[in-house]
Amino acid sequence: MAKRSPKRPVKRQPKPAPRPTARAPATAPRSGEPAAPDELRLIVGVGASAGGFEAFRTFLGHFPAQTGMALVYVQHLDPTRKSLLVELLGRLTDMPVLAAEDGAALTPDRVYVIPPDATLTVANGALHLAVPAPAREFRRPIDSFLTSLAEDQGELAVGIILSGGGSDGTEGVRALKENGGLTLAQASGDDHAMTGMPGSAAATGQVDFVLPVEAMPAKLIEYRRHLIAVRAEKGSDGTRQDAAKHLTRIFHMLRQAVGHDFSHYKEKTLVRRIQRRMQVLQIDDVPAYIEHLQKQPGELQLLFQEMLIGVTRFFRDAEVFEALEHDVIAKIVEQKTGADEAIRVWVPGCATGEEAYSIAILIREATIKHRISPSVQIFGTDIDDQAIQAARSARYRLAQVEGVTPARLKRWFTNDGDSYSPIREIREMCIFATHSVIKDPPFSRIDLVSCRNLLIYLDPELQERLARVFHYALRPGGFLFLGTSESLGRNNQLFTVAHKGHRFFLRQRGAAIGQRGARDLEGGAAVGQRGAADRQHRAQQQERRPEPRQLRPAQPARLDRYRHDLPRLESVRDQLHAGGDRPVPATRRRPRPSDHRDRRAPELRRAQDRRRARAAHAHRRRPRGRHPGGSLDLHHARAPLPHGRQRDRRRRRHLRRHHGAEAPRA
Repeated sequence: MAKRSPKRPVKRQPKPAPRPTARAPATAPRSGEPAAPDELRLIVGVGASAGGFEAFRTFLGHFPAQTGMALVYVQHLDPTRKSLLVELLGRLTDMPVLAAEDGAALTPDRVYVIPPDATLTVANGALHLAVPAPAREFRRPIDSFLTSLAEDQGELAVGIILSGGGSDGTEGVRALKENGGLTLAQASGDDHAMTGMPGSAAATGQVDFVLPVEAMPAKLIEYRRHLIAVRAEKGSDGTRQDAAKHLTRIFHMLRQAVGHDFSHYKEKTLVRRIQRRMQVLQIDDVPAYIEHLQKQPGELQLLFQEMLIGVTRFFRDAEVFEALEHDVIAKIVEQKTGADEAIRVWVPGCATGEEAYSIAILIREATIKHRISPSVQIFGTDIDDQAIQAARSARYRLAQVEGVTPARLKRWFTNDGDSYSPIREIREMCIFATHSVIKDPPFSRIDLVSCRNLLIYLDPELQERLARVFHYALRPGGFLFLGTSESLGRNNQLFTVAHKGHRFFLRQRGAAIGQRGARDLEGGAAVGQRGAADRQHRAQQQERRPEPRQLRPAQPARLDRYRHDLPRLESVRDQLHAGGDRPVPATRRRPRPSDHRDRRAPELRRAQDRRRARAAHAHRRRPRGRHPGGSLDLHHARAPLPHGRQRDRRRRRHLRRHHGAEAPRA
């Protein structure tokens, strides 16, 4: 348990009352404008390394003293040395500069500085310190602070990444974006910038603005003004009340642009995403934003990325993954006794692949324990192309592998500078593809479906349909793994609870949807309704179909002449039944005539050609006849010729053209 540090009093000279600053840019508020902290308070977390002091010094030089915002400066510090940041920064601004203390409430128009050898977080609008800080290789003070700030303040949180080496702050930027906050990074062309931390944050695509340090204060002031202006449009839950009536139009534009339908996502979730884009662009009303979407098609792609939920980590919820290892994966591995049996896992909504690789590690550990080596296929799917590319590259920063134990990190990962990658054995178990669980056909014969924290963003109708899709995808006795806040609703008859607390469900035998029914998900039809109708129709047609004719005694003798075709037909049959999951093409290439002609002498080839010509001519003119064994339809005695019908049709045309109706005799 982290220990709280004692309060560290800082000796400071009493400062005069705040006065208007002369350093504010032209876009800053007037010197006499009140901060109005009771109206709206932003908390701005600024992260930098030791080399970012000059950049933050420039930032303070352009930041007015009264803005209604609280600044928290988190810098990489030597844990063994006393910090002089408070004294140095106090000379650069008219705002009070304070060392962060445990339990201190964040007050607007003040600057708080992290002390050495401490981890700083935010909870309920107050600072919390944990000392000592983790070991150097696991120390991520900027990520820790920004993540807690995002979870505590939501859209009132702002994160700024200034110059510094490494990638600290990148995961904090992701958390801010997911919770509706604003993110900024220092431009690479800035004189004070270093390419490490700002570049790493910007590379995620989660940074709203990449700006020079001098322009950041003005952008924050404009952002706060916009939040105050649109506050009247928001309800008690913080979402705009005027956005719901425009969602259908926005959904249509998104579907036209990116091919995905968001109409079955929960309304409040979508409104928050749209609202955040409007706040970033500082657009006051929804019709104006729709007009912006029409004029700037690139904004549709940005909105699509905003809609995606990509919160994932390795072994997220350690207790749940421990139960998954012992209660689910162990049972699946025990059932795979045959050497040719495969373990198949599907992870829909896999984002950047951490969960798929986590399950791969658990399966590999279980197979080693049971001394078996089955084939393992883990399908990670998502509609986000960028996330799928990141999953395939399999390069993760230190902050992303925090959930991995040191023993597993050493055994299953390789280290390359400041990034970690799963070893080749684990990567080869995982297959990542762009795929929509809503509109694309599902996988089949799956042992485990892990779909965590996706259903909570969907409306009940779509949740019910996806539950049926998962039932179809799983083999009998397969497991479904959901998030801790998710349930199956009205689909309890398809699954039984294997572990209620950890949301493990066992597939039951029952009516499953067909593949055609799965494709109907994008439409509004109930899943399986059309598939059930198709099955019923096929059953009725089967009942009406007459019994196939039995071979008459004369037919085997007539077909005996084509016995040389049987090896080829059996080969085609074997190919159709082989291949497992490989789709069988609708048509297969027929053997080329040259494959057979090369094996025959010219005289034999001419004789056989004449024989086929006579047979084709006789078949065309042959009437229905009688046989001692009963009526015989001679057309049923016809078998496919060895060299294909196309060549025979060409030969018959040649005979008609040069010999008329009668075929020449050999």
